[in-house]
Amino acid sequence: MEGHVKGIQIGADLWPADEDSSHKLGVYVGFLDSNANVSGKTIYTSNAQLGSYQLNTYATGLYWRYTATQGWYTNTTLQLARYSGQVESNNSTRKPDIHGRGQILAFEAGYPRVLNEALTLVPRISVSWQKVKLDDYRYDDLNVNNDLDNQLTASAGARLYWNTMTISGVQWSPFLDAELNNQLTARDRNNVSVGSTGYQDSLLTSYNGSAAKISGGVTVKLNDYTNYYIKVDYQNGLSERSEKTWQGTTGVSLYW
Repeated sequence: MEGHVKGIQIGADLWPADEDSSHKLGVYVGFLDSNANVSGKTIYTSNAQLGSYQLNTYATGLYWRYTATQGWYTNTTLQLARYSGQVESNNSTRKPDIHGRGQILAFEAGYPRVLNEALTLVPRISVSWQKVKLDDYRYDDLNVNNDLDNQLTASAGARLYWNTMTISGVQWSPFLDAELNNQLTARDRNNVSVGSTGYQDSLLTSYNGSAAKISGGVTVKLNDYTNYYIKVDYQNGLSERSEKTWQGTTGVSLYW
């Protein structure tokens, strides 16, 4: 699969008003537009161009951040999402609409450690649970009934970043990430039927596996309100399905 994702997110701390408080409770809303070309195995070939998809995600979230006086922190996030998009097969001119909903509950904990005047190391762990339910749809003569998709993922890693350096009046903060992701459970079931023949089948996909991920990037502080960032990720699967993934991310963060 090869594609692109672009989006925007806006949020605000709601409580407490005290900037020095160890607790921060807030909300956010977000929008994502993703599209990709899909290739894979068919009856006749092992690496065919199968089609493409386009998916919009509309999300609303609630977050709580706690920072202890010793420096360690926890982040807890609950997100609700609605999905809307289309899928397209190279063997059909129809583009069925896809709709659905999902929930994500995530927890992260970390402990920044100052190594010296230039470097800070942040070990961290995280656990996330995701549930997705896509509505049923019809694709030519094929009816697809989507069951619940559940995923439980745990990860552990660390970020090493350079404390802000100033070059030509602009503040730069390079960073490196190393992370081990473990997909503890993943389950997805699709019930399919062919209208013209009456053929029915139930397809269950279950997957557990681990992957190592390395990332590098830089955050550039343009002014007191604007940051620009760029990051490159490489992920290598450690299980039998040794999938390799490259990903690039760039964006702008605005604060007020």
